Amino acid sequence: MDDSDTIFETTMDIFGKPYEVKVFKRCNGKHFAMTRFSAGDVIVSDGNSVEDTLRVHASWLPLAVSCRGEEEQFP
Repeated sequence: MDDSDTIFETTMDIFGKPYEVKVFKRCNGKHFAMTRFSAGDVIVSDGNSVEDTLRVHASWLPLAVSCRGEEEQFP
């Protein structure tokens, strides 16, 4: 990734499992959020503010989890 600073870290509970979310601020003032499933498997969402970025990421993360079949591990 480009030059960026971590400005916020949280977890989101998806299908009963916590997923780490890190929010970064780029040098141009925009933000992105990232959740790493494995070394080569990452979901990234962009936004103009921390709030916007988290809203977008929170809406896409359940889909990303379900596409990986990880929700099937939990009743």
